[in-house]
Parts: sequence; structure tokens; C-alpha cells
Amino acid sequence: MSILNRKFEANGRGNIVVLGPNGILMADSFHPHWHAIVDAVERGDERAYELFDVKHGLGRRLEMLSDRVSYNGEDVLFDGNVINTVLSDQIRRAFASGEHDYMPLVRFWEKLETNPNEHSKEQAYRWLSTHDFKITEDGDVVAYKGVILTTSGEYTSISNSQEPDKPSGYVDGVPVAPCSRVTQKIGSVVTMPREEVKHDPAIACHRGLHVGDWSYAHGFARGAVLEVHVNPRDIVSVPNDSSSRKVRVCRYKVVSVVTEEYSGGPVLRPASVAEEWTEVGYAPDYGLHY
Repeated sequence: MSILNRKFEANGRGNIVVLGPNGILMADSFHPHWHAIVDAVERGDERAYELFDVKHGLGRRLEMLSDRVSYNGEDVLFDGNVINTVLSDQIRRAFASGEHDYMPLVRFWEKLETNPNEHSKEQAYRWLSTHDFKITEDGDVVAYKGVILTTSGEYTSISNSQEPDKPSGYVDGVPVAPCSRVTQKIGSVVTMPREEVKHDPAIACHRGLHVGDWSYAHGFARGAVLEVHVNPRDIVSVPNDSSSRKVRVCRYKVVSVVTEEYSGGPVLRPASVAEEWTEVGYAPDYGLHY
């Protein structure tokens, strides 16, 4: 790799010029991949050439990450179809900010697309457009559940089922007695038949496994808050009450007891301002943060 010019100023600004396979390539410190370019050039990594080209380089990068999601430099595509949603905008912002690890977001989208109910997906997108929330490296939603801490040190659901002829749910496949609170064991998977979870978002309190964001769960807790992970496939309904801060699901995994909101993982932030993409790759840094 031939470096023709490299200049770094005291104020953090700078520029770099290299001779690439197709001619001279230039970038300055306003480039979204500035730090990655400098690092790659200093290591002599020829993949730096792709980083100079925001539009085409990023398109190739995402194509390699997913068979279903692609980016052509202007549009985000799912299964070859141009998609314009909060989520596709989020991916586009991630490109503009120069983030390198898109897999959590891609995995989340692919899991959401396996949700069998179109209305559930629509409600999930509405939730996305309303609140910040975090996802795991596997693309699952990080949610919370306020629970009862019993005198024996167990964690149970606050509400109990009112259906005398149906299990209140299942813990690791074992049915919970009807009209009983559901024990919440760390590491366990809590489930309920999807068809038994109330889908109508206009109905606030009804049958289903309820989780929410931190503020909802913390305010509802009676002794403890649990971190739970939800596959987007298992989102059934986002009730309109509680400012859409709770979600009815048919399955979640109990991860840990927490005393504060989870700080790791990517954060999806809803769009709050109008954006113009007149120059691909040079939009403001909204969206995917680690």
C-alpha cells in the first residue's frame, strides 16, 4: 500500500491520501470511516480501499453478512425488495456512522420477519418507532419483568391466570397449575401457547406473558426486576396502555436479577428528526450505539 500523503492536525482533524488499485483515494476526518481507514492504512491492510468508497464498500460489506438483507448504497433491501421502515432507516444510519458490526441488527430483523402474525410485526414496528430498546448479539430483545420476591427467596409473576381450565404457563416445558403465579427461575424459558395470548392491543390487561421496558418493570416490581430476552418472533401484542411500554409475548428466557437497566448491546433509537440523505455516508450519527 502506497501512502502519498498523511496529515494529522492538533485539533484532531486530518487527511490521508493513498494510491489504490484503481487510482488515488482520499479521505479526511469528516469521512464516516476515518478512524477505520487510518487504522487499516497503518497496518497495511488492503481492505482499507473499500472503506474509502462509502456507497459501494458498505454495500459489499452487508451482502457478506446476510443472505436476506442487502444495501445498495441508497436503499436497504430484504429478500431483494426495497424496505422503508424504522428498522431499515436504523440500518442506514448504522452505515452512515461507520459502525462495523451489523450482525445483531441483521439477526433481529431476520427473526422479526419469522413472526407468523403480520399484525404482531406491525405492532413491533410501532414499538420500535416509539421507544429506545436494546438487543443482544443474537438479535433478541432485552426486556424486563417486575416480579414478587417471596419470603423463601423465589421469584414469581405478580399476576396469576384467571383461567381455571388452562395452565398459567409453562416453565421449561412443565405446566404451571391454573390460577397460579408463574415461578421465574434464572435460566428458565417461560412459555404459553401463542393462540392463548391476547392479540388485541386495545385491551390492556389480559392473558399473556407480560414484559416491558425498564421504567415499566421497575415501577411494577414487588421485590425484584428480572432481565429477560425475547425473540422478536415471539412478540404477540403491544398494548396501547402504559404508553406502549409493555409487551405481550408467548416466550421469553429469564436471564438474571438486575438492579439497573442493562447497559450493553446495540441500542435502537426511533427517528425523531427529518433526515436528508443527499450524500450517502455523510448523514448525522443517529441510531446504532454500543
